[in-house]
Amino acid sequence: MIAVFSVHGFYDDMVRLVVDMQMAEISSNSSTIATVLPAVAQTRVLGHGKAILAYSMRQGFSNVVMVGSGLLDLYGKCGCVSYAKTVFDLLGVKNEVSWSAMIGACVVCDNMTEAIELFYRMLIEDEWNPSPVTLGCALGACTKLNDLRNGIRIHSLGIKSGYLSDIVVSNTALSMYAKCGVINDAVKFFQVMDPKDRV
Repeated sequence: MIAVFSVHGFYDDMVRLVVDMQMAEISSNSSTIATVLPAVAQTRVLGHGKAILAYSMRQGFSNVVMVGSGLLDLYGKCGCVSYAKTVFDLLGVKNEVSWSAMIGACVVCDNMTEAIELFYRMLIEDEWNPSPVTLGCALGACTKLNDLRNGIRIHSLGIKSGYLSDIVVSNTALSMYAKCGVINDAVKFFQVMDPKDRV
């Protein structure tokens, strides 16, 4: 029922159901918490996020990657990068989703330099092949910083990883080249982009 409420956007009903479960002394498991977090992130109610973090820590769920990634996303959307960092540091095992969520939280909270540093740290520490979403976040940070050098590096990594035709990576790279003032390269890149969309 919690998943149904979450998927259909009945966030208040979902939170009430979780609270009712707690009142009835029915413990939520990590899957329930992972289901609730995206909905709470959509509402951007920080108090609920803090309560879920406290509960997760008491239950030993805070180091579960699904729960941790959901908390990272929630704190990023709420503009609380310091809470996101705490959760990220608690994660015993980090995966592509948790790295992406932390990088995304930095971008949302306007910590662009830290987002780029985390991106490179991810490549070094965990040797992940970044997803298009992660590449898009890192390229977005480069765009906001007008950091052409890192933007070219990250875009090259995207091409080497086989994401030349990924629309997220392509659109973000195109924006980065244009905003960094490299208009000729932006035009050339646009001409070879396949597929193109309205963005």
